[in-house]
Amino acid sequence: MEDPVFVDVELKDGVDQNSFVSEFDSVSEVELSNLLSEIPNFVVLKIEKTYLSTLQSHSSVKTAQIESIATDEVTYPSPSARFTLTNKSAGGGSSSSASSTNAEDYISLQHYHDSDLITTDSTIGNHPNDDFYNTGSGVNTQGDWSSVYMGRYVDIVSIEGVGLSSNLPDATYDGYHLNHPDCKDPIDNSVKTIPVNWSSHGLVTSANTDQVNFNRMFNSHAFSTASVSTGKFCGFAKRAKFHVMYLNGADGITDCCNAVLSWHNAKPVESATGLKRATLVCTEWHHPVTNFKFSIKVEDVLSVTDPTGGTTTRPSGGWGSDLTPFVSRHILPRMLLDPTNSQWHWVVSVHDLEYGSSIHDPTNGQGSYRSSFTTLANNGIPVIGSLGNAGGVFVKDTDARSLGTYFDTNSNVTVYEFGYNSSGLQSDPGTLTVRNSGSVTRWYPLRPYGLGGNGNTIDVAAGGNSETSSTLDHYSSRGPGMDLIGRGSSTWSAGGPSGVLYQDGYRWTYYGGTSCAKPTVAGKAACYMEKHQQLNGTYPTPAELRDILIAESRPTNVHAETVTWDNVPTAGDSSMGNNRPADHFGTLSGGRLYLEINQNRTHPNGGCVYIDHMGTPNNQAFFNAKGYNREQTYKERPREGVMYPRPRKFDLDINSTDSVSN
Repeated sequence: MEDPVFVDVELKDGVDQNSFVSEFDSVSEVELSNLLSEIPNFVVLKIEKTYLSTLQSHSSVKTAQIESIATDEVTYPSPSARFTLTNKSAGGGSSSSASSTNAEDYISLQHYHDSDLITTDSTIGNHPNDDFYNTGSGVNTQGDWSSVYMGRYVDIVSIEGVGLSSNLPDATYDGYHLNHPDCKDPIDNSVKTIPVNWSSHGLVTSANTDQVNFNRMFNSHAFSTASVSTGKFCGFAKRAKFHVMYLNGADGITDCCNAVLSWHNAKPVESATGLKRATLVCTEWHHPVTNFKFSIKVEDVLSVTDPTGGTTTRPSGGWGSDLTPFVSRHILPRMLLDPTNSQWHWVVSVHDLEYGSSIHDPTNGQGSYRSSFTTLANNGIPVIGSLGNAGGVFVKDTDARSLGTYFDTNSNVTVYEFGYNSSGLQSDPGTLTVRNSGSVTRWYPLRPYGLGGNGNTIDVAAGGNSETSSTLDHYSSRGPGMDLIGRGSSTWSAGGPSGVLYQDGYRWTYYGGTSCAKPTVAGKAACYMEKHQQLNGTYPTPAELRDILIAESRPTNVHAETVTWDNVPTAGDSSMGNNRPADHFGTLSGGRLYLEINQNRTHPNGGCVYIDHMGTPNNQAFFNAKGYNREQTYKERPREGVMYPRPRKFDLDINSTDSVSN
């Protein structure tokens, strides 16, 4: 026989409690539990469950419902212990004083700019050796930084690309992952940069299979990536684990994606969480020459179209000096020196979408690995990527502008093809080949080659480490396809054998590029993944993680135009110079022209430079470690007018006292 159940019986109007209860004196299946003298239209009966339907059909009963078992409400989890770094100078150290200072007394500017848990007594300037954003007085302000969430139970895997000469782990880094203090867990001092023998997950080259045997997992690029994401001093995910694999020979992009998924699926369940450790992938490579693979003279463009603005047709006298019909559609004009006659032209470009015998097929050439990263995302593994350091502008494949923004030309116009020097090294000047467009007359400038257009990945631009001139870094890829802005040039990082030796006996340096911006975001993402798991019992999906990062971002990046686009100089005009204009934050090293495609002087990696946002969302990645939205606590609650919610900080004039008490 089943255990009896308690039933709340609601009586019809006018039914007397006592009379109703007395009807069941001789019914063995029913027992009075509570007459509820203060609620006269209810009684509680204890009945055999099989009698419920009989009771519900009684002429005096309005409703009869079993009381469900009531359990405790979910309690808010107790947070992990807080970790605090005290008396740190934000920004990083100076080589001139390295011999007399400890590098561990510094913390990177991303901790100052991108979180709400550093206290300071004055404005922190930038590193004095920063050529591009030297607007401060140096790094001399002391403060504390602390956080509860530091990426526990999250593994960051960096997939490294080909370097300047080799992408193999460097023998000079043997043991670095065991000894450098930035590779240690801040709580228990365990090593958290962990080599993996990837052979059991399908990879075959020595760079991926011998990491354990040779006590070797890093080169300089991978080491700094680990530092700015998971470093004890330089990263946000101070308790996350870091692993690395290398694109090399037979280990291509799809091979590496397959290995990541195999490795992730083989993880054991952690007793502390009841889940496998989360995996987060950071893509540390790019395809620099593809961003401006084919260029067309502006004068040869007949019309330009986008989904919202419609079509603008070339004026009868030509486009002249007004190039806003292109820029307003996020199509970036550049200057190009024709290698056949040394004539300068304003040109507009498209990404490398060459396929087969066609010079330009917008539906192909996107990189065979796009679906591989979608597979990772579909298996719960977020992927953080970018379009690299060649200043490319793009949208996601799912954006209507991907195929809806285009420009038209006649057939058989001149096409300039941008490529590598014969050595194939990305630090070399580019090459230009003059071609004929043939029958191709429509060009799609916002569709990228490779990872960038994948709607399932989190794409990152690089932003400057500056308070007063916080523009995008001049080399960064950008555009509406970007999700977030990370920290690029002059980000404080652990250093390898060539780094500056400090008094503490370890080497430190600075890191930059989208290679740096991505792991600065990955470190913050790992912290949010830990927080989500702790509060919800599960890790966020890749889509949820992107939403979290965007929601917690701050609109602090500054838009500036490289030139006045409605009145541009003649291409190649001497006023464009070898350096940036003085009002655009200093000069460029190496005398590179900043809006130039030139086979003799433009380096594909970092040499195609400018500062315009070109539609990049102003989402500077931010770690809201306090657990609430600080914008809603900006100044006191208004004494009149709208009382709730409080005005957002960025909706107010910071100097205004209207409706707000100081």
